[in-house]
Amino acid sequence: MTRCPTITRWIPLALAVACLGCGDSTPVGYVSGKIEHGGKPVPAGNKVFFEGSGYLAAGVIQKDGAYTLNYKGLPEIPLGDYVVFVGPPTSYMNEDEFRALQKKVAAEYRQRGEKPPPFPDWVLPAKFYRSTTSPLRETVESGDNVINLSLDD
Repeated sequence: MTRCPTITRWIPLALAVACLGCGDSTPVGYVSGKIEHGGKPVPAGNKVFFEGSGYLAAGVIQKDGAYTLNYKGLPEIPLGDYVVFVGPPTSYMNEDEFRALQKKVAAEYRQRGEKPPPFPDWVLPAKFYRSTTSPLRETVESGDNVINLSLDD
């Protein structure tokens, strides 16, 4: 009968102990939902953010207003209470500049006797663009969280 050297008996135990520190033990939830403003989906390309307890998760809003949050590249978010706010699609205009451009273009079309084209109304009430002014608060719990949001005044 051949006996294993003493060291080989301890290798599985050493590996098990070493792996106890592997991975993050923070409990997580999965968040998805839809966002609307004025009864219509918030336009695609806008972003939604959940910020709280030192965490910031984000999702990109799709054409139908749907979003899924990601944190550190994974479709999950640590459990807890969060303030919710949005970010506009990439733009170099603020709300006033956007509204001024919208009026200018419409006036040019009317001056030529043409009907102005429909404008994307991606500008939301300003309070939803900052975590410090957004009134939206949500709690993420373990498992799947379907959180539908309405960005109305």
